[in-house]
Amino acid sequence: MSVRSISALALLAVLAGCGQRQAAAESKARVETRAVRADRATDAGPRCGPGERPVYLCPFKQKTVSVCATDRTVTYRYGPAGKTDLTITADGANGRGHLGTVRGPGRGGAQTSLRFSNGGYEYIVYSAIGGTDTAVPGRQWSGLVVMKGADEVSSAECPAHGPAQRFTLDTAPSFLPREDNPDYEAFF
Repeated sequence: MSVRSISALALLAVLAGCGQRQAAAESKARVETRAVRADRATDAGPRCGPGERPVYLCPFKQKTVSVCATDRTVTYRYGPAGKTDLTITADGANGRGHLGTVRGPGRGGAQTSLRFSNGGYEYIVYSAIGGTDTAVPGRQWSGLVVMKGADEVSSAECPAHGPAQRFTLDTAPSFLPREDNPDYEAFF
């Protein structure tokens, strides 16, 4: 069944009303999950589990980063096809996740980031767009930065450029505390 057919079915469920909100929400979640899978159908790295909605997915050279959320948790996963090397789950209260945003002056663009903490390392997934006052107006990019304290260990821009590689304050998990560490309030 095509994504277009699933979208039409989801719309019909919403229009039918009469307690069908749950069905529509489940249909929308299936459509979003299929859209992420369709974006990188050949990649078999870490994926969202049952009951999770995809926030971000990027296939890097040999490994994949995925960020998946429920109503109360957001989970960062990293690993090669068929295996997950690292999983970090944040619930908004355990201090393992933060939501950040940076806006350039004037029309300088914006970046949204999700920072996950584990064992003295910070794993920062970001999504950005260049503003009209920049050298790259309208360009959208995302990636992963790994830091140990205030030192950058590695950084990679996501080679894919689709809906699965973009998130904003509107689509990121809102229960995470806002970024409060100036070391991580920067454009990546």
